[in-house]
Amino acid sequence: MGTKPVGSNTYTDKQILDGLRVHMIDNKLSKYSFFKPMTWQGLVKRMKLDEELAKKVHTIVNEHNALWEKMGIKALEEGDESFNVPLFKMYAGSKKSFQSYEVNELDERLLALEEGAK
Repeated sequence: MGTKPVGSNTYTDKQILDGLRVHMIDNKLSKYSFFKPMTWQGLVKRMKLDEELAKKVHTIVNEHNALWEKMGIKALEEGDESFNVPLFKMYAGSKKSFQSYEVNELDERLLALEEGAK
């Protein structure tokens, strides 16, 4: 970890992970709005080349999902009207957050194969 890939505008794994943690855990924002130091799409490409980085990113993503689930459940139990209940229901309704990384990864691969077969 912490190695700098070849290229002029690259960041170390630590810089990326620190930025992702602040964005998703501290600021409670979506991975899809992550842009500093790189976009989520750029990070996905980089994770395909580095399994260790991918594991660390998925740990942060899972921590983020657990945080939002905890906040949503608490808000629903307490009747907190300031919490965006429709958004939480839509998020939780997908069940992706409750499945393991492996199940979600398999689903994504199957979808890609099905779309490729069309």
